[in-house]
Amino acid sequence: ELYREFTGTLSFATMFSGVGVGLNINLNNVAISRYGSASAVGIDVGILIPVVNQIHWGISAKNINAPTIGVSRESLPQSFSTGVSYNPLDGLMFAVDYQKDLKFDAAIKSGVEYWIVDAVAIRAGLTDQPSTYSGGFGLRYSLVQIDYAFFSHQELGITHQASVSIRWGGGE
Repeated sequence: ELYREFTGTLSFATMFSGVGVGLNINLNNVAISRYGSASAVGIDVGILIPVVNQIHWGISAKNINAPTIGVSRESLPQSFSTGVSYNPLDGLMFAVDYQKDLKFDAAIKSGVEYWIVDAVAIRAGLTDQPSTYSGGFGLRYSLVQIDYAFFSHQELGITHQASVSIRWGGGE
């Protein structure tokens, strides 16, 4: 109740000759009891390139517009990532990436996602810097997907995250 963050995201993604490109526009809001609230808009971009059968390489940049929030003009985290995913079976994906936040040490992240059936996924992940683990699930029905995840942190404890996504346009 003392501190809350909210992010609303509008995303656009499409394919050009087999290469995926995407853009996020994020409305970030922070509310702190007795201090008020503030908002900022951040822009993310990414590209996904097929390498060989079942292997994809991706690159992304978060908050490329260097947004700041609040009267103190606190900058939102800017990070750059690159990684690969491997899909050995339909519905199963392994991924590893290298992420560099401009203010922190680089981190190696890895994860697995398995769609048990077309509508239910389970997920798990690890990060080395700081050392964390995560887990979660996804539920998909028609054009709507609901995702839940928890993240552990040795100093911050457990953080919960949820999202609701609506797809349209006939593509993945």
